[in-house]
Amino acid sequence: MSTNPTSPTSSSPSTPPPRLITTRTTTPQNLLLAHRLITDSIAQQRQLTSQALIYHPLILALYVLLLGGITQALYRSRSDVPVLITTLAGVTMICLVAVRQVGSPYIFRAESVGRERRWLNAGEEGRDRQREEEDDVVIVTMYGDTVVGVVVVRLPSLSTGEARPTAYIRAWTVLLRYRRCGVGEALLVAAVEEVKRRVGQRATVDFDREHANSLHVLPSLFDGPFERREMLGRRMLEKVVRKVAERKEGGELR
Repeated sequence: MSTNPTSPTSSSPSTPPPRLITTRTTTPQNLLLAHRLITDSIAQQRQLTSQALIYHPLILALYVLLLGGITQALYRSRSDVPVLITTLAGVTMICLVAVRQVGSPYIFRAESVGRERRWLNAGEEGRDRQREEEDDVVIVTMYGDTVVGVVVVRLPSLSTGEARPTAYIRAWTVLLRYRRCGVGEALLVAAVEEVKRRVGQRATVDFDREHANSLHVLPSLFDGPFERREMLGRRMLEKVVRKVAERKEGGELR
C-alpha cells in the first residue's frame, strides 16, 4: 500500500529527488519520528491560539481602547511622549505575554504525549498475530529518510461482533512545509484502505473525540480557527471514504 503525491521540493536533473512514499510502519525508528511529529503538531497549536486571539476583532478593539485610554491619561504635552511610548510598549508586552500564556496548555499536552512511549500502541514486527487488532495502525509518508506525515488509527476489536465496526483516527498531521501537497489526503486514503482490508468493507472510519489535537483552550467566541480545521478534516475524511468506496465498486464492476 503506497501512494505518491507530488513532491514539494526539487533537485538537480542528475539526481532525482526521493519520492513521497505512504505506507504502514512498525519499525522503532519510524515510530519514534512519527511520535515526535505528533508532539510537534500539538505544540504548534499554541501559535494558532495566539493568532486567533491577537487578530480577533474584539481583542483588537479592546487593545485600541486600552491604548487610547492610557494615551488620554498620560499625554499632556510633548514632554510626555517618551513616558507615553515606554508605557504603551510595556502594556503591549504584557498583553503579548498574557496571550502566550493562554496557549501554554498545548506545551504541557505535547510534553505529556511525548513522555508516553505507549501512546503509539503499535505492534512490533513478529508480534503475536492474535493481538494485532488491539494495536494502533501507524501510517507514515516518507520523503527519503524523513517522516513528513503520519496518521494513527485505532482498529476496533473484532470480538464485539458489531455490524459496522468503527476505527478511530487518533492522530493525523503533516510537516508544515509539506502541507497542501496532497500528503494529508494520501494518508487518509491509506488509513481507510487499511481499515477496510483488516476489518472489512462495512467498517467505518471517524476521528477519535480525544485525538492528539483535540484540546481546545479558547472559549467558543475565539475558537473559530480550530473549529474550521476540525470541519475541514472531517470533510476530507468523508471525501476519502467516498473515493475508496467508489474505487472498490469500480473494481468489482470490472
